[in-house]
Amino acid sequence: MTAGNRFCVFHVVAVIGLVVICARGATTAPSTQPDSKTFQNAAVGIRFKYPADWTPVKAATAVFDIAEPADCAGCASLCLDVPNLPPAIFRGMITPAMVENGYVKDLRKHQIHDAQVNESIELKVPASNARRLKCSGHEDGKVAIDVAVLIVHADRIYIFSCDSDDKGYANARKALDDAVASVQWR
Repeated sequence: MTAGNRFCVFHVVAVIGLVVICARGATTAPSTQPDSKTFQNAAVGIRFKYPADWTPVKAATAVFDIAEPADCAGCASLCLDVPNLPPAIFRGMITPAMVENGYVKDLRKHQIHDAQVNESIELKVPASNARRLKCSGHEDGKVAIDVAVLIVHADRIYIFSCDSDDKGYANARKALDDAVASVQWR
């Protein structure tokens, strides 16, 4: 073996040794993101993921309703409503914009009386027409934020919505965005 080859072998062994030493000392930081669970409802034909540590709540009309754990800094919830369509509505004629108008009216009537529409944009959801709508105002004298994703799929309306105060907005929005991104039609 020539001196040049010994030099190369020495450096390769030294580098491998450093990699092994570093790997032994390395630790994996624990994940701060909770695992997700899967919600599936064959009757309404949907499946999606949601935060595993959020707790179930029963809303009057929602198919799915959960809230952030009580020990979190803010107040946040996520729900899915799949309203029944009246027989007079022509199938195939429903648009997310039509759903948006009714949603905002209901929001002002029942929850956030001074709701202002801060965002209304088209959204991509597989095999569907969808819009994301963000409203803010006050509920019981406190700041209230409602973000809804209004989806029209297979002549059905799916309304994902998250409600929060200022502190809970980031968690609520993440739960909503992750749920919508994971939607699978059944």
